[in-house]
Amino acid sequence: MSQLLIELRSAAIFASWALYRLFIWPRRGYEIVRQAVDPEALDRIRQNMPATPSGIQSAIGQITEDLIAPLRLEPIAARYLGPCKFVPTNSSCRLQLPEHNRALTAHQNAAPLHITWPWDRGITIWVPLVPIDETCASLAVAARESWRPLPHGEDNARYVVLPNSIERLNRIEKLDLGDIVVLRPLTIHATDIPLKATRPRWSLDLRAVPLSR
Repeated sequence: MSQLLIELRSAAIFASWALYRLFIWPRRGYEIVRQAVDPEALDRIRQNMPATPSGIQSAIGQITEDLIAPLRLEPIAARYLGPCKFVPTNSSCRLQLPEHNRALTAHQNAAPLHITWPWDRGITIWVPLVPIDETCASLAVAARESWRPLPHGEDNARYVVLPNSIERLNRIEKLDLGDIVVLRPLTIHATDIPLKATRPRWSLDLRAVPLSR
């Protein structure tokens, strides 16, 4: 009897995985939402950010509920997750300098969202605090979300990255102030610094998860 239960459980797990692969994955890895945030609200946040980082892509400032609330991003997050909440402690504000040796390499956001299984849910909303063009760093993003969390390791600066990623990433070329990028948790992405880069880039990584988690 116990062997039968084990076989039934294994079959149920396999069926769940097959349904996930068939109906959910592959899905688009990201979405650009134009003018999702009031540019004046972003400019107020930017004015309080420091101008000098301490590493490749420094976490600066502290993300709080009071900082997130004026951005009014809950309806957008709910489109992906249903009833949900932002997690300030797993969110960050970052400053990226234009030097090419400071680019953050390929990674997923599974760890900060506590994603263990492919069907675990969560999103990162990337909010640039400056316009994005050929003069500053942007994101390079995979077109499709990976189907599972991939093993990560630490680079020389102790950032958690993918040691060997062959995924093709496409640069997001232009974002106006107020545009955002919604990233699914298993989407591979990286910093992309163009040759003409001269400006620093400030941005917010805001994590949201379902209320059921």
